[in-house]
Amino acid sequence: SAFGAYLHTYASLHLNFLKDIAAYLNSTFWASFAFGRLCGIPLSTKLSSLQMIFIDLIGCIGSLVLLFVFNKSSIILWIGSILFGLFIASIYPSTISYTEEHIKLNGKRMSILAIGGSMGGAIIPLLISFCMNSILIGTIGFILVTLAVMILASILFGLIVFYIGKR
Repeated sequence: SAFGAYLHTYASLHLNFLKDIAAYLNSTFWASFAFGRLCGIPLSTKLSSLQMIFIDLIGCIGSLVLLFVFNKSSIILWIGSILFGLFIASIYPSTISYTEEHIKLNGKRMSILAIGGSMGGAIIPLLISFCMNSILIGTIGFILVTLAVMILASILFGLIVFYIGKR
């Protein structure tokens, strides 16, 4: 949600998009997110939740690296935003599915997952805002924070998979 929340601001400030064009970009991101969720349903019948998460994390990191390396290109911003929307869409449902495969999810455990997700949904936008307003980092902080969060999530997920494999 943080990506969608700051995409318009980033496009307007960093690449001088007109407000209408930035709004179209934001709408395109959310449309690709919805399409990614839709595609995730039949894919989840063919792939395991572990495979889905792995593909999604690689896709998210790849699209963010593309956005960071070519941060002055408006075409890459469109392509990267669409790709990020497609890949980020099924991470949450796949993560819940993966968790359910390894522990019995009851109301209390599901509440803990929801609280953790909500905390991330509150803290990450604040961090992005702080970085975007920083003189040292500037608007590229939007991509940097999102990329750092995705890399951290990938490392943590890798550690969880490694730990589960050792049990």
